[in-house]
Amino acid sequence: MDQQRNELAVKRLDTLREIHALTSMALSARVPVHDPGGKYRAGRLTCRWTLARYNAEAAQKEVTRRRAARFPVLSINGFLSGNDGEAYNTDRHIFRSYHEVALVVKFPLLTGRWPTDEAIANVQLERAKKQLAQTQRDMAALWGCAGS
Repeated sequence: MDQQRNELAVKRLDTLREIHALTSMALSARVPVHDPGGKYRAGRLTCRWTLARYNAEAAQKEVTRRRAARFPVLSINGFLSGNDGEAYNTDRHIFRSYHEVALVVKFPLLTGRWPTDEAIANVQLERAKKQLAQTQRDMAALWGCAGS
């Protein structure tokens, strides 16, 4: 890491020397750049960081979802149906209605993949967190910001 920092410092000094040789201007500080169209807003520069952050959040939600698959699920199911018309053979009016409401409790008893699925989700979460941290370090090295 120190070697990379040294190489970046050397490249920066070389670039400053080249600018001084070409323009006879010595740069000592950053100059604010005006962006008239708003094309390069600060949020756009952090696109990679935002993507990595969203991936980490999605991995966390996947861990929660896989963990929740172990618990019973309570749901209400129902339907309404009805027939209204005339019988084709007796010409009598027929009205029938069918209604059903059910309270269903599902117990996931024989699903043996819980530990494996949860372990896979945890590994993906750790990978996403490491990628987010690496992206933050890269952005700090490139632009001098932490991507926040």
